[in-house]
Amino acid sequence: MPFSITHLTPFVRTPLADPLGPMSQALEELRRMLANLGVFQAFMGVVGSLEASNRIFLSSAPPAPQILDGDGGHEYTRAQWENHLRPFCLIYTASTAGYRLTRVSRYCFKDHGKLFVELEMNAPSGADTDPETADRIVLNAIGQIANGLTNNADQPGYLDIAEITIAAGPSRERFEEIGGTGQYYWTLLEISYGPD
Repeated sequence: MPFSITHLTPFVRTPLADPLGPMSQALEELRRMLANLGVFQAFMGVVGSLEASNRIFLSSAPPAPQILDGDGGHEYTRAQWENHLRPFCLIYTASTAGYRLTRVSRYCFKDHGKLFVELEMNAPSGADTDPETADRIVLNAIGQIANGLTNNADQPGYLDIAEITIAAGPSRERFEEIGGTGQYYWTLLEISYGPD
């Protein structure tokens, strides 16, 4: 049997329920926006929106079912982190002001909210010897993704993005993580949506 990524990481998504209501729909609209961006597909190292969508997870990455560690938990190995899980994206609702429903007239309410986009990628080659170039590569990629999102904001079927902010990062892994997770960059974008 030929090697397949699904043998190590469960990137084939089985929908549990269709998104219903404004909070679920906002996450799905953001997922669709990201997956349809050519720059996001390039960042993920895939071709096509379906493949890109399968690398966007809600709230947490899939568990590592193949590896049972000494304490009975399931952990990714460094090789799985570097070769199969990364790059990936998590999207989730902000814990505060994540959703608001505001009345704008007697019979009309508008949705507002904040979503987080967490992007994680392996460190570019040469990051140890030339960190400035590695940082620039990461910043360029994040900037292109942010600009790409604004191009489709408020189009039918897409999220009405009002603001994109870097909430954290881009930052490198902590030194103590390198042995288990490899070298990576992590960035957190805050997406505010809804009318002004």
